[in-house]
Parts: sequence; C-alpha cells; structure tokens
Amino acid sequence: MDTFEDSSEVHIFVCTNDRSGIAGNTKPCCASLVGESGVKVLKEWVRERGLGGRVIVTKTGCLGYCNEIGAVACVYPKGYFVRGLQSVDDVKKVILSEIKK
Repeated sequence: MDTFEDSSEVHIFVCTNDRSGIAGNTKPCCASLVGESGVKVLKEWVRERGLGGRVIVTKTGCLGYCNEIGAVACVYPKGYFVRGLQSVDDVKKVILSEIKK
C-alpha cells in the first residue's frame, strides 16, 4: 500500500446522489441541482482558471445530509459540510471563498 499527502488547498466532495428512480422515494436528492454533469463543469472551470493542484473536485454518493434546501458538499481538509447549494455557481462560490482564506 502506498500513502501520500494531499497538497491541495481545497478538496470539495460534491454529492451527486440520484434517488429519482426509486419507487416511493420521498427523500430529496442532490443530483437534480448539481449532479455528475455539474461536477464535470466544475472540473473544467478549475482547469480553465489554472487552479489544478490547488483545487480538487470529486463527485460522491450520498453524504448523509439530505435536505429540502439544496445539494450538499464537503470541504476538505477543513471538514465542514455545505448544504443548500442550488447550482454549480454556488459550488464555485464555496471554492473561491476557500482559496481566498
């Protein structure tokens, strides 16, 4: 096994969980707000701004904070969760806020 240290300033995990195909599901899901296509847009946005290596964006399944107000992401290494994300632009704001700190 090989170990290494993540040298990025921000690693954001974006929930892309989709429950829309589950019969009888009443829980909200993040996929409709950001989703896998949104994560692809975010990765391209990071590359276009020359932030590769400083910022990592990773799609993830359910982060366990399903809610009615929006999608969820986890900001690492700070270790906090953001909920209420309505769009890719909201995730961009989180990233920009973190790299300015």
